Amino acid sequence: MSSNDTVGRNIEIIKHFFRSIEAGDWQEAERNFDFDSFELHESPGLPYGGVWHGKAAFNRFHEIIYDTWKPLEHQILEFLGGGEWVCAYQMLVGTGKTGLSFSTTVAEMWRIRNGKIIEIRPHYWDTHRMRAIDGRLP
Repeated sequence: MSSNDTVGRNIEIIKHFFRSIEAGDWQEAERNFDFDSFELHESPGLPYGGVWHGKAAFNRFHEIIYDTWKPLEHQILEFLGGGEWVCAYQMLVGTGKTGLSFSTTVAEMWRIRNGKIIEIRPHYWDTHRMRAIDGRLP
């Protein structure tokens, strides 16, 4: 399999995840994860910052993020890939508990090994604004 084939396959895995989430099918979305190896690295400056390991932690993270931002919407702008990594570049829009909203870009780096998602590392453009509208800035 060529490098381009691997990148294309990896991008399809991430697209499948997002299509499943949009359809409300979390069980299908989780099929491509290796939860024994999985880690989600969130920015320490956010209310849900830190490293989340495994399926239970991933599910708990989603409960927290969707409770923090109501509503939370995303729009995929582009998928890029190379080697084990896929970047899902997207626009996030959400409203915090203060009633204020944010709009920011995020480059989510997804790592796929042996056809399974093992890592996600989001890189947010404006975590300061997100923290401010969440009401957790000192």
